[in-house]
Amino acid sequence: STSVAEEARALLGEPCGLLVATPGRLVQHLFSTPGFSLSDLRVLVVDEADRLLRQSYHEWLDAVLERLPPAPSMIKIVASATLTQDPGKLARLALRAPRFVALRSESGRGPQRYGLPAGLTAFKCPVPGSSKPAALVALLNDLAHTPTIVFASTLGACATLFTFLRALPRATYARPTLEFSSSQPPQERAAALAALTRPDSPRAVLVCSDAMTRGMDVLGVGAVVNYDVPLYPKVYVHRAGRTARAGVRGEVFSLVRPEDEKHFKLVLRKVHRDAVPKRRVDFSDVGLQVARTLHGLGRGRGLDGAGDAAEAGDAAAPAPADSLGRAKKRRLQDRAVALPPVRGMGEISLVCAAA
Repeated sequence: STSVAEEARALLGEPCGLLVATPGRLVQHLFSTPGFSLSDLRVLVVDEADRLLRQSYHEWLDAVLERLPPAPSMIKIVASATLTQDPGKLARLALRAPRFVALRSESGRGPQRYGLPAGLTAFKCPVPGSSKPAALVALLNDLAHTPTIVFASTLGACATLFTFLRALPRATYARPTLEFSSSQPPQERAAALAALTRPDSPRAVLVCSDAMTRGMDVLGVGAVVNYDVPLYPKVYVHRAGRTARAGVRGEVFSLVRPEDEKHFKLVLRKVHRDAVPKRRVDFSDVGLQVARTLHGLGRGRGLDGAGDAAEAGDAAAPAPADSLGRAKKRRLQDRAVALPPVRGMGEISLVCAAA
């Protein structure tokens, strides 16, 4: 990764037409790089806005807004597949004459809070909790023709799944398997992403925590597997959005235990999928070896159920049903309007309704 000093030299060396930055690093340069300012900035784009507004990131928003040129010379574009509808959070952006813009899906549906790629096919894989590891192995063997991402809901489950898959004999499971989580250094995560779709490793599997669900554009991923049913609709949207990108078709498979059924239906309803087809997974050929491997690792527990909580930043919150019920209390009504010509006047709030 580039050092702060190297970035500072680049920022001050030549006029900058486009600057892409994390909130924390941008604030760091505002305070510690002499001569760097936002006085000439004309367009501010806040991507993944719901997460950035929810987390303080060293009060990045206040630091940036204080240094922006005054309206009407500024345009703010706020984008997310699942933008918050909390008026208090949106008010922090100090939008002036905002416009709401939602992308219409190819199916012709109007604006929706949650959007899935048009080329995505979703499946539910019913499975007893005790058989989830075996069902995962059998499903990954069935998907051996395409790079695949497997999502677990916690860092611990992610690490355990990765260790388990790597410990299986090649006669049972032979796919190259990588790990991606927020507990890894950035260099390791970058290497895992690069290896996922490398031409000489076309069948790789990437085991992830929810650190992977946003902003990672990995072309060529043909399938996503939800080992744990997502707690929240927006997590389902962001996970599923790692495939079927840029108009390419993709599939998402969710391993659903009997006790997950009710909650999974609620999640599907919120993402405008009233039902998805069932995909039966035959794990009879791998069940015995999976049991032996788990016994050898001493890690059978923890792989038969969903994660206890989502990764930090996404869901340290009440039970899923309570969270879904709170959606009825929203006070902000979105209105889809045509985007007017931009002539430097006013500010535009943009909501992208596709993952």
